[in-house]
Amino acid sequence: MGLARLSYFLSNKLNLIASFQTTSTNTELFGGVDPAQVSNLYPTTQFTSILYNNLDAPATFTNRYQKVTHNDFSLRLLCELIEGLPTDLSVYYQRQLTEFRQNEYADPTSNDAVIMDDNKSKTYGLNFRQEFEKDIFKISAIMNIEGSSYSSPLLPDDITRKSFSTAGIGSVNLFDNKFTPSVFAKYLNYSGSSYFGTGAYGSLTLDFPVKLYGGFSSFEKPRSIFEEESGVANDKEKINTLELSGRFKNRHLSGSIGYFMQSTSNALISASVLEDTVKTGRAVFFNEKNIALQGLNLNLDIKIWKIQLSTNTSYYF
Repeated sequence: MGLARLSYFLSNKLNLIASFQTTSTNTELFGGVDPAQVSNLYPTTQFTSILYNNLDAPATFTNRYQKVTHNDFSLRLLCELIEGLPTDLSVYYQRQLTEFRQNEYADPTSNDAVIMDDNKSKTYGLNFRQEFEKDIFKISAIMNIEGSSYSSPLLPDDITRKSFSTAGIGSVNLFDNKFTPSVFAKYLNYSGSSYFGTGAYGSLTLDFPVKLYGGFSSFEKPRSIFEEESGVANDKEKINTLELSGRFKNRHLSGSIGYFMQSTSNALISASVLEDTVKTGRAVFFNEKNIALQGLNLNLDIKIWKIQLSTNTSYYF
């Protein structure tokens, strides 16, 4: 991993920041324990003990890995186009290479297929954010223009996508900042298709050390390039979220308790398909389904003398 940053402060109202970051990771993909090899190499009486042995259990793949290289360059301008109101303008370029390798050197003693796939992507774009603030009102305007290109053996051809999005967030501080309601909306044009999102949230601080929060959002999400190629993505994916929580704090006890809900309509369900006898599989999307998740969360910190007890518990239903 490498990071370089150059900052130029022309004045208190004009700052220029350039940054470059590169990362590289190498992940072994052993595919878990292979029960068939356990059966072939060890007697039946040792099957269970070998299967769960971290050192002796045979892996499904010993010659498969994935290397990811990511380069990220950005140029950011912080200024005040309007006196006293901050403006944030940035341009960026990102490049990623994912190298998937299996039996790379064609080991004659291995039955694993030789796979050498390179997945490449490039993304460039512009971000603009302008803040407006007057008395108890605050508005944030956001705009993004982006273009991306993808190249992969999993795609029939090289693919390019362009998008334009704009969003606005408005909030008001009431009762000496004790009650702060906010609303937001977003519009996205993704390669000619329109997507919308809306939401609202707010916080209320009571006289004793308790803060209440509630928020709701609903937005439409574009399909990924691989979901588009599946042939089963007929409708837009829509995600709704709801959160209600309360936070409290005193000398010996602090924490939060909340309820959360997320529902997704027209989500694509994937599965791994075994295509041949040399353990070469691929993931495919085969169906659309509505998914819902909800639950409760409890977070507590208790201080007794010099001892602190903490818990973070979630219950799904």
